[in-house]
Amino acid sequence: LALSQPFQSVVAAQQTRSERQETSNQRQLQEANRLDEQIEKLYLEAKYEAAIKLAQQSLEIRKRNLPSDDLLLAESLHNLVVLYLAVSNYTKAEPLLRQSLNIREQKLGKEDLLVASSLNALGGLYQGVGNYETAGTLFKRALAIRQAKLSPTHGLIVQSMNNLALLYQK
Repeated sequence: LALSQPFQSVVAAQQTRSERQETSNQRQLQEANRLDEQIEKLYLEAKYEAAIKLAQQSLEIRKRNLPSDDLLLAESLHNLVVLYLAVSNYTKAEPLLRQSLNIREQKLGKEDLLVASSLNALGGLYQGVGNYETAGTLFKRALAIRQAKLSPTHGLIVQSMNNLALLYQK
């Protein structure tokens, strides 16, 4: 009986420490969400460099507080990619986009609409660097996923068709 009391104290201390860590993680993730709202506002105002700095902070918070295959992490990666693409920084965008795509494919399957969004962005990246054949393959794959999941007049299908049309004009 005397041994159980110190053991209970150790367990209680560990639980308290764990609860504090969980609360700290939640606060940090809430901060990342708040940053995301600012990032969206800056993006809409075409203040890309300022948005990139905040998106990098948001991504770092999520990297510290989420598993490496978490969908929120994939979303943060994708958001930063969109900003890098807006300023034509393809070198920084590509590895992040591939990482986001891999997480989405693993978690959601290869035929998900978020996977199509990543494929579409990757196609845009390759189009931007002049790799039109790869861009076309990615745009077609994104279009096929969207056509299988959405109505024929949905804006994302129109976007995919537009991307292919612009690519074929090259």
